[in-house]
Amino acid sequence: MEKKVFLFLYTRFAGYFYTCVEQLVATESVKVIVIANPPANNAPFKFPKNPNIEIHSIEQFKQNDLLDFSIKQNPDLIYIAGWKNPTYRKIAKHFKKKNVSTVLGMDNQWKGTLKQKFFTLFAPFYLQTFFSNIWVPGIYQFEYARRLGFKKHQISTGLYTANVDRYHSIYKKRNEIVSSYPKVFLFIGNMWKDKGVNELIHGFLELKKEEPNDWKLTLIGGGPLVDSFKDKHEDIAVKGFIQPDELPENIINAGAFCLPSYHDAWGVVIHEAAAAGLPIICTDVCGAQPAFLINNYNGYSCEIKNKSSVKKAMKNIMRLSEDELKTMSKRSYERSFVHSPNQWVATIMNIHAS
Repeated sequence: MEKKVFLFLYTRFAGYFYTCVEQLVATESVKVIVIANPPANNAPFKFPKNPNIEIHSIEQFKQNDLLDFSIKQNPDLIYIAGWKNPTYRKIAKHFKKKNVSTVLGMDNQWKGTLKQKFFTLFAPFYLQTFFSNIWVPGIYQFEYARRLGFKKHQISTGLYTANVDRYHSIYKKRNEIVSSYPKVFLFIGNMWKDKGVNELIHGFLELKKEEPNDWKLTLIGGGPLVDSFKDKHEDIAVKGFIQPDELPENIINAGAFCLPSYHDAWGVVIHEAAAAGLPIICTDVCGAQPAFLINNYNGYSCEIKNKSSVKKAMKNIMRLSEDELKTMSKRSYERSFVHSPNQWVATIMNIHAS
């Protein structure tokens, strides 16, 4: 039986998305071809080779060459990350006319801005020219998809997911080998101002002075603020960018996860933290928050650009007993089952069959 061909026209291919694609080719008779931008300098992910996954840099194609290449592949489904790339739109329009499933991947949240409201006036006529379906991460994006003119049966959720098996194993291993609950706050993300790094670090340092304690803070990720905070305080470890394979040893020694972002369309790292059984602190602008955090249940919500709010959330964690921390940990683990690579595969195959 000849394999189906799924073509992914992407921006920058992330590790968590590659995990889903790996699961797709492992469980279905599908060959995947990916067109994407080169990895970002601050996140140079390396992907393992797979005979059923081809990854091509968009830089190797001229505008018309990419359309010709796509036609030659004769895809059974095309996934397009966003609607901004004119070449990708041209390819989507060509194949939609041939009744091939053309899936728009979108993580934009509905915020009710003037720009969004204006776009929704003509989007139902414009986007339907290119896309048969839209796939979004969660409820914040579902609302926008409806306003863009997509009917409910055209919208799928669960676009982004963590490699839950991998992170569930971290949760189980921590429970087996760690004798006392780790008192380490963990941040994983780009070390940028709009990730709330300043509020997190300065809030943590103020807490150490106000209420002396044995909690520490570890920050992982590349970006301009790495050098600003590296080796500045004995209780703060700034590690910079590391490959995904190096994450488990850091997560297993953590006791809570913090992401006080100013904006985050989704935040797969929140799902990863939940799957690893970490109580969560994050802002409500993070798209993944409604799926993986219930305030006062498995963590605490905090306000954007508000150091006092971040401090309060960390203080709440610090004041929990070991048993209470373990209970929160288990609750995060339980909430992580809502999305998985297996469900992602089932969704894309349903889209193809529709």
